[in-house]
Amino acid sequence: MTAAVTAALLPLALVYRAKRAIIGALEQGGALDIVRWLTRRTPRILVFHRFGPKDTLRVMGADNFERQIAYLKSRFRILPLGELAATRRAGSSAPTNAVAITVDDGYEDFYQYAFPILKRHAVPATLFVVSRFAAGELWLWPDLIQYAVERSNRRELTFDLGSKRGHWNLESTEGRFAAWSDIADHCLTLGTAGTRDLTAALLGALGVEAPSSPPPELRAASWDQLREMAAGGIEIGSHTRSHPRLTLLSQEESREEIEGSKRDIEAQISRPVASFAYPNGREQDFDDRCKREVAAAGYSLAVAGYYGPDVLRDVFALKRLSIDTDWNDFLKAVCGMKHLARVLRR
Repeated sequence: MTAAVTAALLPLALVYRAKRAIIGALEQGGALDIVRWLTRRTPRILVFHRFGPKDTLRVMGADNFERQIAYLKSRFRILPLGELAATRRAGSSAPTNAVAITVDDGYEDFYQYAFPILKRHAVPATLFVVSRFAAGELWLWPDLIQYAVERSNRRELTFDLGSKRGHWNLESTEGRFAAWSDIADHCLTLGTAGTRDLTAALLGALGVEAPSSPPPELRAASWDQLREMAAGGIEIGSHTRSHPRLTLLSQEESREEIEGSKRDIEAQISRPVASFAYPNGREQDFDDRCKREVAAAGYSLAVAGYYGPDVLRDVFALKRLSIDTDWNDFLKAVCGMKHLARVLRR
């Protein structure tokens, strides 16, 4: 490397080190309160998925969730999701330290473990429901993969994932989780028919016969439970009819998933459905066509599954922070470390 190039890169390296030093210092001790103050004008929209009695790889334990809710109540202003979006539509700034809570998919474990906590603390939340899942008409495909991998007596699995062949040791919990994760990631690239064919082939390869409806631990909240939660302060939103990747559907299929789920849910809970969550929620999982269809169906907002500093810029692609069970990661996320790190990287 020439001296001229080194001299040109040196300021950039110093800036990078300074930014990392700032972030590192702010992560220590009570400095998170400083970060929260610095990012107080950026709202946080949090997304959760599964709940249970204790923390596991994919499940938020009830005690941990209550601890998180208590922390949020002590330091933030927890608002309904629609209220945050309304500030954007009105051209106003969101209240400082604003947080909204969202939950995807609509599992019964939300009703069992999270809803009592939210109700006890008088905290609003939005639950995005897959309408055919709630009706008991289908499994969510990631659960079917999980069921096949966990219920199999096979000690190992070799299975084709498109152009490559995967191999997993199924003798440990970690190995089975890796198999589930890799296969589920591949399914994100497939359409509805491709995912259906793959899960059928996987069940055969693993020697597992799945029941027609999910077992209790993978079951959806019933319509009766959803009606009770709607009456108890939980907003029920739509997450499509069957949780497909919308960008892989025809316009007619996409419209039926978006409009049809709204009709399904409204008919059951007798309340308007104004909020929508894109399945999977990555940037490649929805596009401008999808956003237009959501707006045309009569929704007032939609949420993505990834984070961006411009949280409220587009009310049909509101950005969300994914929350898991690690307490330190939770603190960094809600206090604004992820937001501040992105700003500094810019």
